[in-house]
Amino acid sequence: MLSFSLISTGCWDQHLMKNVTLIQALTYDLTNKQLLCVGAAAPVIGNLHSKNSSSKSDILVTTARTPGEAKIILNHMASGVLDTAKNKLLLLGEAFAAQDIYPFLDLHYRNPRNSLNARVAVVKDKALPLIQLKNDREEHISRYLLDLIQSAEESLIIPEENIQSIASVLLDPGEDITLPFIVVEENKHKAFVKGIALFNDRKYTGYHLNHNQSTLYLLLKKGSPQQNSFIITLDNVTKNYPERFVSFTVKHIKRKIKLHKSTHNQIYVSIDMNLKLQITEYPKGDVENDSSILKEKLSAALTTLTEEVLSHLKESNCDALGIGRKLMAFQPEVWSQLNKEDYFKKVHFKTSITIDGIKSGIVK
Repeated sequence: MLSFSLISTGCWDQHLMKNVTLIQALTYDLTNKQLLCVGAAAPVIGNLHSKNSSSKSDILVTTARTPGEAKIILNHMASGVLDTAKNKLLLLGEAFAAQDIYPFLDLHYRNPRNSLNARVAVVKDKALPLIQLKNDREEHISRYLLDLIQSAEESLIIPEENIQSIASVLLDPGEDITLPFIVVEENKHKAFVKGIALFNDRKYTGYHLNHNQSTLYLLLKKGSPQQNSFIITLDNVTKNYPERFVSFTVKHIKRKIKLHKSTHNQIYVSIDMNLKLQITEYPKGDVENDSSILKEKLSAALTTLTEEVLSHLKESNCDALGIGRKLMAFQPEVWSQLNKEDYFKKVHFKTSITIDGIKSGIVK
């Protein structure tokens, strides 16, 4: 008979929480010497048995040549081994984002313990001050900023982008990424989501869309209304100031982005949208009585807004709608002749927006 001995070896790959410093927000900025400045926010939990127990975020900062070198230096500064498994945010300063961001993300994709669902956003000027904000409502700055971003996502102001979702687009020559654009107001200790930052060839272009433009772009991109809101100026001559405006939400959308026969010099794309709206504010009064004129004015206003969005995309050379991807799929002979660096500037858009119906809400 053979006898076997069972040896219990325990968990060889365990990560004890008491030995780690959890990073929940990271910032990347560019210094004057073209070095990488990395900021890391880690929650610090007070004494749980104390009546005055409180929690806050400890901010670690260093400069390095690469994110990997920064992690090594930060490890020497932290009370435990740095762990980014619970990281929620990767915030990029404007100067940093203006260079090719993909090589700096390599570390995030290679380590299996890194959090790939961390939200990615561009911050006006520098990103580090954003995690240094003192917020009275939320002690952990990462939680406050994540709530801020998720609220804007649900309101269809910004796209829901994380480290994993942008990877394939960064490597796609026929499409460009867009990221949330955040502004810090240090005097008010507040951060504001201002719209969407536009990229070209993995670099931030310096252009961004405002709230109305961002929401319309996302309607074009997704074709799904979700929760959204617009405010449009009807005219600038009405004496009663509030009556110049109308607020509404898009309740249903049917949109078609069609690529027409193109050449290596001219690319033709038509955008057709049929919308059903619900009025949320109309100080002028009777929506049903003014339905025809509202359809006409709102159709014209949304067409103008669409043209503004497309103009910003072309000026920044940001193919966020994936027109290059459509060319690769349906007209490869045209795509093969194009200069991949500026093909999007050759796109000619023709837009048509029709309002199929308007609901007045519970008040007629």
